[in-house]
Amino acid sequence: ACQKGAEWQRAIILLVALGHNTVEPTAISYNSASNACERGAQWEMVLALLAIMSQTVLEPDAISYSSATSACGKCTEWQIAVAMIDAMNQNIIELDAICYSSAISACEKSAEWQ
Repeated sequence: ACQKGAEWQRAIILLVALGHNTVEPTAISYNSASNACERGAQWEMVLALLAIMSQTVLEPDAISYSSATSACGKCTEWQIAVAMIDAMNQNIIELDAICYSSAISACEKSAEWQ
């Protein structure tokens, strides 16, 4: 619900609250919070969540990286969006059309299409 309203702050609070209870956050929890941050144009927070996931037993998946690529693309951070594609390749995560489209869109918005 938080992701639909771009209430990224509430999504982060709920994610943190999970960690303080007996329920451990899952990849779905992180991806939902990332999606809310993406919709709120909080690309740095999306990257922070991706980094936190990478430091835990949770493995970022295509959805995790797609959210990061899209968030960076919306904020014209094209270099980081392209780096997300490289990171997916290095981590042997299957790239999908959403990832490519987000990176291409970031380049287009930044006039870095050549």
